[in-house]
Amino acid sequence: MSYKERKMKRIPKSKLNQIPFIKKMNLNLTNLGDINYISGLQILNVSGNPLQSFENLPDLPTLHTLIANNTQIYSLKGALLLPALQELSLQNTPISTEPNFEIMCLSAFGTTIRNLNDCLVSIKNKKVANEIRPKIYPYLTKGYVLDSIKPLVVYMPNELPMKKIKVDLEPSESQEKENQIEDNKQTIRI
Repeated sequence: MSYKERKMKRIPKSKLNQIPFIKKMNLNLTNLGDINYISGLQILNVSGNPLQSFENLPDLPTLHTLIANNTQIYSLKGALLLPALQELSLQNTPISTEPNFEIMCLSAFGTTIRNLNDCLVSIKNKKVANEIRPKIYPYLTKGYVLDSIKPLVVYMPNELPMKKIKVDLEPSESQEKENQIEDNKQTIRI
């Protein structure tokens, strides 16, 4: 066996689901659904890929670190509550420039996050995120961005003209409002 063959050992298929991390994967990924995830995944690094959102992110109950630096992520569309997530890094992304970035991430991914972009998360922002999550979560996961907390207002980035929506509605009312917005969009297209 040559030196190269010894260095390039294959991982047996039976061991693949035991690898706890996926290192940086710059594979020109535009969709998180393009990755074959393994059970027990603890660390996921998709930095440098042209991702724009978290669409098709599967439920990863053991994931404790998610890194998506230097991507084109501009919203938390597709985000899920990840019960083990402790570290989230979205450095050098459009979403990270938003004034309510920390509260949005805590509301969308959960308040188990301790470090966000290499900074400790404030207890105050965790409390705010827990308070507003029932009203804001459905909007964040559909791609809306939090504009203000009091009053609770969201908007859809990259949509012109920009429309701000006041979100002081109960969850059932918010679904009704979403349906009305979609109906209005359909009417305008006709």
